[in-house]
This record gives sequence, structure tokens and C-alpha cells, in this order.
Amino acid sequence: MIKSLHITNYALIDEIDIDFAQGFNIITGETGAGKSIILGALSLLLGGRADTKAVRRGERKSVIEGSLLAQRRLGGGGTHRAQRPRQHHARRMPAAA
Repeated sequence: MIKSLHITNYALIDEIDIDFAQGFNIITGETGAGKSIILGALSLLLGGRADTKAVRRGERKSVIEGSLLAQRRLGGGGTHRAQRPRQHHARRMPAAA
């Protein structure tokens, strides 16, 4: 589960911090509000390919950071028990070309 997202110098975004609530979250907004940019940054954070053109014009690099909760299931033979969720931090820093 994604807990938070921090984006700096990515596409049109100067800087933004987003905290996600537990459960289902919806990103809404008018056309051109930046929903796709936020989803692109999230994709990059989760391992997507970086595009150096996405670094904000005039900047040397972008920073995309996020906190995630991950839970691993253990067991076999039809019995599974979940471990306590662990918090992880991820950061991607694509540089301008």
C-alpha cells in the first residue's frame, strides 16, 4: 500500500506532497490538472522507465520518493499467515539529458 508520495521538479510539478489514506484513494481533477503526471511519477517510483524529458525545464534532476507498506504472506500447503506490514522507502532521481 502506498502511504505517501513526494515529487520535485517532475514535468510541470515544482513540488508536491501527497498522503494517501488507508483503503481506496481516488485522484480527480479537471483536464490539465496533472493527474497523469502524478500517475507517471508513481509508475517511475514503482520501477517504470525514466524519461529524461520529464525533468522540469531548467532543472538538473527530478526527485520522486514514496513510503510504502508491504506485507508478505508465509506458509504453504493451504495455510497462510501474514507477517506484520513493514514500511519501505523508495526514491528515484532521474537526471536531465
